[in-house]
Amino acid sequence: MGHSKTLERIEGAVVRLLSGILEFPPGARPREALRAIGLERFAPPLLIAGKIDLDGADLSGISPLYLGITPKEADRVRFREPPAYVLTIENFASFNRHIAEADPGRLGTTMYVGGYPSLATQQALRTIAGLVSEQTPIFHWSDIDPDGTWIFHTIERAVDRPIRAHLMSVEVAERLGQVPFKKSAPARCPPDSGIAALAAYLAKDGAKTLEQEELDPVLPEFH
Repeated sequence: MGHSKTLERIEGAVVRLLSGILEFPPGARPREALRAIGLERFAPPLLIAGKIDLDGADLSGISPLYLGITPKEADRVRFREPPAYVLTIENFASFNRHIAEADPGRLGTTMYVGGYPSLATQQALRTIAGLVSEQTPIFHWSDIDPDGTWIFHTIERAVDRPIRAHLMSVEVAERLGQVPFKKSAPARCPPDSGIAALAAYLAKDGAKTLEQEELDPVLPEFH
């Protein structure tokens, strides 16, 4: 307990020291950056919506809007039927709007990753991705900005399989975005990354950014 309290007091200095050897999200606060590499006292809950049960508990009779579980309990999730897609979402308001407006029938499984996904959340996403077929598409929806590309690529590496960008494209940015006052670098990702095209665009002068809350939710193109 004492050591964790000490870390909280000096977390900014710790991040500055570690940034020389580790890649941190460009806009993350020190605590978010440390959480991303597993230096956290308590992992934030993983919120998950879909036709799911927990090991030993049939939830079909109550059909909650979503469940909140600790990430280490991800292996208790059971799919009542195979989801048509898996979607991770950065923003809490967008998560709520998606499950209420875009997918009220729970065709897919939607998860709120709490902004910058903690290391525990990354491990939980890997577990859940392993529960679905290789043919089940996985999507991520973040802000169209450098931090959004970092979150996308972090999840992409965590699940260790291809994922697709949802409502995150150069076309959407150009049509609806604004050139930011301050520019930061997008994630460094390989050419075959699902976010490579957007990251390359955001690295250019004059690139536009967009917060995901400005977009109305729609179903991913999973067909």
